Amino acid sequence: MRIVSFLIVLFALSLATRMATADEPDGLTLSWEENILTIHGSRLPTGALEVWYLEAYCRSGSTNRDWRETVIDHTTELVSADDEGRRLELLCTLADGVKVHHRIEAHEDEIDFHLRAVNPTPRASAAHWAQPCVRVDQFTGLGQKDYLKRSFVFVDGKLSMMPLATWAKEARYTPG
Repeated sequence: MRIVSFLIVLFALSLATRMATADEPDGLTLSWEENILTIHGSRLPTGALEVWYLEAYCRSGSTNRDWRETVIDHTTELVSADDEGRRLELLCTLADGVKVHHRIEAHEDEIDFHLRAVNPTPRASAAHWAQPCVRVDQFTGLGQKDYLKRSFVFVDGKLSMMPLATWAKEARYTPG
């Protein structure tokens, strides 16, 4: 669910920033502090979007398992940041030794994420996927329990609202 939320927000950023005017040429910028990636932009609804980046690296089979059994501990460090707020480089080190290099770049109306995972150990890693935690409620102007009604994705280039009628609301972990 959180990965879907992250994708929703990336599409929302694209839509929001495409409403640019000629007097706003600077586009988006980035900052990172205490595991929070903040995307700044005058055209964003609140001026900034916070993302717990990355919240977790996860094992397979996480659909119906306790969170503590799913998550692989990790640390993230800022490797570099340019003075203009257009590029960040982060390094995540997982408890099993895997290293994930992140290059995040801000452009006029998009954010590019480039990741490269390296396992320098002789053991296979249990990491199967990772998830950010996007502050979607802040972005939509709603709360943790009702932001879904303003969540969307683009399908074949067309805005599609999330299918709330079929959204799983009874699960171990639900949105919010």
